[in-house]
This record gives sequence, structure tokens and C-alpha cells, in this order.
Amino acid sequence: MEIIGVSGYVEKAIKFKAAKPHIEECQIKEKIGSLWEALLSHQKEGVKEVIARNGRVLLGDDMGLGKTIQALAIAEYYKDDGKVLVICPASVSGNWESEIKKWLGAKDEEIWIVKTGKEANQDQAQYTIASYEIAKKREGWTGRFQIIIADESHFLKDRQSDRTKKLAPLMKKTKRVVLLSGTPAESRPAELFAQINIVAPVLFSNYDEYIKRFCGGERRMNKDGKRYIDTKGATNTEELHWLLNSTILIRRKKEDVNLGLPSKTRQIIHIEIPATSKRELQEMKKKKGVDKPNFLKLYEESGRAKVPAIQDYLLSLKDDNKKYIVFAHHKDVMDQICYVLRREQIRFIRIDGQTDVKIRQDFVDKFQDEREVKFAILSLTAASTGLNFQAADGVIFAELSWNPSTIAQGENRAHRIGRVGDVEIKYILSKDTLDMVQWHMLKKKSKVL
Repeated sequence: MEIIGVSGYVEKAIKFKAAKPHIEECQIKEKIGSLWEALLSHQKEGVKEVIARNGRVLLGDDMGLGKTIQALAIAEYYKDDGKVLVICPASVSGNWESEIKKWLGAKDEEIWIVKTGKEANQDQAQYTIASYEIAKKREGWTGRFQIIIADESHFLKDRQSDRTKKLAPLMKKTKRVVLLSGTPAESRPAELFAQINIVAPVLFSNYDEYIKRFCGGERRMNKDGKRYIDTKGATNTEELHWLLNSTILIRRKKEDVNLGLPSKTRQIIHIEIPATSKRELQEMKKKKGVDKPNFLKLYEESGRAKVPAIQDYLLSLKDDNKKYIVFAHHKDVMDQICYVLRREQIRFIRIDGQTDVKIRQDFVDKFQDEREVKFAILSLTAASTGLNFQAADGVIFAELSWNPSTIAQGENRAHRIGRVGDVEIKYILSKDTLDMVQWHMLKKKSKVL
């Protein structure tokens, strides 16, 4: 049957919807048992939709809506298919292990956390957990797993990256694939193609066709006279949203789900930096311009200039009987924050790129369980995703990221299911640093999804 007057994508989507089966709750309950009762209503609907779509989806629920438990319920439903592989950032492998034990009752010997690219396969393990960097190095995994869960799947957004080139073929050949991301496309439709091509390689097979329809796909010429196709645009976005939601995307936002979540308020804390720092930053701006290496140096020096005010602000919270996450980007800024907290004998945990993956979850548990641990000092790049800090009453950004999805992920480390009280989000900004440039850039950048 040919449908006249619509794009080829829409025609395929209409046929896909027509073929989608109806799934009864009793079918799922019979297979996953008591886990079904642990799911919230929107999570039950999500699991039903994934199964109706034959276990190949991009689950793009907002951060904090419980994508992990939905993915595990799906893995349990398809357990008879075979073994499960979880691919995730290294920082959250311990969290996946604990969640598999909690919800699926798995024993230690049934879970294998892969440490290197060459260690021998553990055939007795039903659940294998590997970081993206380890997974891409493994040989001979095609056909080994029947279910793959890829957490923070936007790690695969660059179709030309070594990571995506190595993992996409494995995932395309696997029977069930569930991609998880609260920010599947951080700023433009081009970032979606690699992910949706993994989930539905037949529907989304032609990159050039996709770019032309949904990204403008205009031919341009760079300063060296070489022609290239511009993929930064966004066209026919309503069609794209409908197409994805009709086929492979399941995405609910917090405001659309009745969770009874506490409110989230945002506040800018304006600070002054020392006069000497102001002068130094002004001189750097005059001398160095805005090319990337020098811009990054300005970013680093901006963080350093703010340190005294950041320290003072955090100390002012010492006796308020609340717990806080504090995000920073630069190691030196984190070091100085930790120094003053240690000096004042204020208990804290710290997670950055140097923190051993094996003990990250232990640090999270310490913050969650021990009231005396007041601050969690976290790296924006290493700890803004995948870790749950519902015990935090507030989230403080000592520094900003250039990426709006990193900020959103950071905010939602505390504002998620399980949180009881309201969450305060505070941004410590100085008009004399790069903060305001970053702030306005973050506000202007729009997300496709």
C-alpha cells in the first residue's frame, strides 16, 4: 500500500503503528512478578510500550522519572531470550550492580563488571556491566547477548566517533536494545541519528536523507574552499517529533507525569571577585581574544577568581541543617572548596574523574545515609549523570558548564523520585568573569527534545 502526499518517513511510521500489538498487563505481571507492583503508573506504561515495540526503543524520560527500573523490568520480561549487557559510563557501573541486585535479586556470581578489554568472558553471568570505553574494546561479543541496555546513550551521538563505530554494529545485531537518555539530543536533530539508527536501522537507514529533511542539510564552503553539508540546523521538527514518538521514542517530562515531586526553585547568587582578579581577567580578555585555547584559559581563571566568594558562601550554610550538592568543573576550584571544608571540620564527600569507580557508590551511600555529611563536592564532567542524591536539599553550581544538558542533569541529581522536600538550585555567578557569557549562551541554546 502506498500513502500519497507524505514523506517516506511518515509512511513507514504509519505502517509501524498499524502493526504494533496490544499488550495486556497480565502478560507482563506473569513474567516479572513482584517487580510490576514496584513500578509507578508511568513506569508501567513505559514498560508496556517498550514491549509493544518489540524491545527496541529509545527511552528518553526526563531525569528522575526512573528509567533504570523500567529498563530492568524490560530485561526481566525478556529474560528467556538470553543474557543482558548494560553499557554505561564507568562512574555508574556500581549503581547498576546494586540496582540489579535490588530489583532482580541477582547474586554476585550472576553479575560481571568488566574491568578490561581482554579479560575472559564469565559465562555464568546473566548480567554483564561494561563502560563505553571497555565495551568498544571487546571482541567476539556479537551474538553473546540478546538484550543490551545503553545508559546515557547520548554518549553515542557522534556517528563518526570510535565508540559509536565499534558499538553500533553490535547493538544493531542484538535482538532487544533499550537506549536510556534524559537528553537524547542536546541541541540539534543531527545528534539523534546515530542513536535512532541503532534502534531502528531499517526505518532510519539513510543519513543523507535524514540530514536533508530534518537538519536543513545545506551545502556550504569552509574557509579552505572545501564543500561540506551543514548539519547544525533543525527543519520539519514537528514531523520528526511525531515520527519518533510513533515508532521508537518513549519520552515523558516531569511536568506531564503526576509524581507529586517537590518543587524546584532557582536562584542566582551574585558575587564579587577581588579587584586584582578583575584587572587580571580584563587584561586577559584584551590580550587574548576569544580563540578556543585562550577562552578555556579564561574559563579556568574565572573559576579561580570566584574561589574566595564560593568558600564564604558555603561556610555561611554551615549551620542551616541542610545537605547540598556542589558542582564545579576545575580541579583547582574543587581542591580549594575541599580545603576550607576540611579546615572548618565540615564533613563532605568528593567525586571527580580521579575517584575510583569501585568506591563512587560507597561515597553516594555515605552522603545519602549519614546526616552529618553536609556537602557532596562533584565534578560537572564526572558526576553530573547517573548518580542519585535525593538526600540533598539543594544543588549549588560553583561553576557553569557550556552544555545545557550537563546543567539539567546536575539539577536532577537531587530532584527525582524519592525526594521528599523542595529542592533549591543556586548558581554562583560573577559579572566580572565568563559566567554571564556562559549563562546567556546556556539560555540561548535550545534542545531539540
